[in-house]
Formats: sequence, structure tokens, C-alpha cells
Amino acid sequence: ASEPLDMYVDEYNTYVYNWIDDNDYSDFIYHSEVAWESTSGFAGCGIIFRSDGDIDAGEFYRFEIMRLQNAPAWQLYYYVNHDWRNLGWKFNNTIVDTLGGTNIITIIAKGANLQAFVNDTKMIELDYNKLSKGLIAELVWQESGKTGCTFSNSWVWALK
Repeated sequence: ASEPLDMYVDEYNTYVYNWIDDNDYSDFIYHSEVAWESTSGFAGCGIIFRSDGDIDAGEFYRFEIMRLQNAPAWQLYYYVNHDWRNLGWKFNNTIVDTLGGTNIITIIAKGANLQAFVNDTKMIELDYNKLSKGLIAELVWQESGKTGCTFSNSWVWALK
């Protein structure tokens, strides 16, 4: 388990990310307890995975939970060269969106199969065979105001 990581953004339409290490993970389970706080209505915490390391023009997957006023949601993207491809999203009240609320995020990536869980509830499972390995990062983003995400008890288990 890692030490808790606090990340904040306070500029309009911005995000901050932190690579968890410099390993290229192919098949893995990622797990973290994520607490958030926000002064804005649209903000979130998330995970970038199977990234080539180029957040601007590279390739990666991004799973995030979002705070919308009393309408928590999740979203999974595939990003390539400035193009966001939405792989799925949905409102889900399993996500705790209260100020200081904590959610447990688990990502399982095995071959083309991608699964995302929040608080032990499966949000999405799909087969999408664009990326087979890459870096993992934790992130915070927002539309406006100030938003913080604290990632605690985070770990990655490489699958063989």
C-alpha cells in the first residue's frame, strides 16, 4: 500500500495527475480508497491506465467518478491523439458524492477485458482491445472552483 496522495486543482477546466510508478502494466488489478472534496458542481477523481506516458497526444484509458449536484456518475474513455472515445458512462447512486465522501475504486484489466468497480459494485465490463500495457496514474479534475482527491491504501497487483 502506498502513502496517501493528496492532489488539488483550482483553475478552470484543469486536471492534475500523478504516475504511481514507472512500470508498464499489462494485466493487473488496481485498487484505491478515494476521498474527494469540491467547491464546484462538476468535478472528479480518476485513474489513467495503460498509458504510453503522453497525456497530451498519446494513448490511454481513463476511468473517473464524477460529482454532479446530487447526481454521481462514472465514465470510461479511450483517448488517442486528442480524441476522446466514450466507452461508457452512467449515473450511479452507489458512488458517494458527499463532501469528504470516500469511494473504493477497483480496475481489473486482463487482455482486452476491462472492468471497473466502485464500492464493490461493477460499473462496467467490456472487451476493448486498443491498448495492452502501459503506465498508471491517479488524477483529479474539475470544471471550476477547487477540487481535491485523496488516494489512500492504493495498490496494483500485476496478474500473470
